[in-house]
Amino acid sequence: MVTVPALDAAQAAWSAYRDAQCEYVGATFGGGSGTGIAINACKVELGRARAAELMRYIQ
Repeated sequence: MVTVPALDAAQAAWSAYRDAQCEYVGATFGGGSGTGIAINACKVELGRARAAELMRYIQ
């Protein structure tokens, strides 16, 4: 099945993007007390969007 390796590669690339993007979002807080919350919220938001995108292919 060719879809599994393609999905694995896409997921790895997406995970790297998510981590880099959310670290950037956290950096905009300048190390303040909301940094961790901002990073986690970013990961949740991007994760929900990713799940919705993937669901398009299995319905």
